[in-house]
Amino acid sequence: MGAAPRFETQRWNHNAKDGSEQYEMPEDTASAPVWRKEWTWSHDRDVKASGKTLETRWPAAAELRPAKALPKGEQERTSRDASYTVVLQGEGHPPVTYSPETLEELQRFAIGSTHTLQQENGEVSVVPPKQPPPAPAK
Repeated sequence: MGAAPRFETQRWNHNAKDGSEQYEMPEDTASAPVWRKEWTWSHDRDVKASGKTLETRWPAAAELRPAKALPKGEQERTSRDASYTVVLQGEGHPPVTYSPETLEELQRFAIGSTHTLQQENGEVSVVPPKQPPPAPAK
């Protein structure tokens, strides 16, 4: 009777940079099959939604649907990323563009609201409003 097959350590690699994945056994294992299966995700398209109010939304399902049906066995992988821009205008001053980092921060900028800006080394920041003093205890 022959020796039992010897299997070496198997490896599963995921490359976060390009999204590829690999599964392999070392090629020096003569008595075991060696194979590799690889998937690579590539960028195909961007679907964007935009507006001029504080009401935000993601693109609707109909907007996300590919223009042509995907070939059998293919699928899309989605990711979502939001960015916000506010243009602040003061009397006698040029418009200033500010990019809030979160939806909560964006919602502080209702049309007609007043904000104090600070500019340092070309970077614009919004000075947070002062909190009112606590009410006196009764």
